[in-house]
Amino acid sequence: MKADEVRSFDDLLDERLKDRIGMLDPRTAGSGASTCPNLREIKGEEYLKRLVGQKLALSRDQRVLAEILAKGKLALVLGLTYYSYAPFIKSGPSFGAAAGAKEGVYVSGGSGHLVVLKNAPHANATKVFVNWF
Repeated sequence: MKADEVRSFDDLLDERLKDRIGMLDPRTAGSGASTCPNLREIKGEEYLKRLVGQKLALSRDQRVLAEILAKGKLALVLGLTYYSYAPFIKSGPSFGAAAGAKEGVYVSGGSGHLVVLKNAPHANATKVFVNWF
């Protein structure tokens, strides 16, 4: 499957993709857990039921999913970070990230967020910490 063949989340329901879609386990913290609520918000609960009917390959290990994808056992995987599939990019001409779906996708900074509160009690200490960080 080429990266540009999936243009909509509806494309994931194609019968040809049954048993060929991987996803990070939505029952654990991470992008798998974020993907399901996002899809439910965009496409509805019935869509999620149909997607699960595609017999998704679930894993809690991104590297395992990336390796299975690189070996061609899966057509696509939802929720992988770039760093998990980067070592496999040279494995084939069509291996890589797909463009966003027409419905839109969510963006997350993962666990890499830094928040600065407005009107913090020690503004200079906040500046020192942010500069250090």
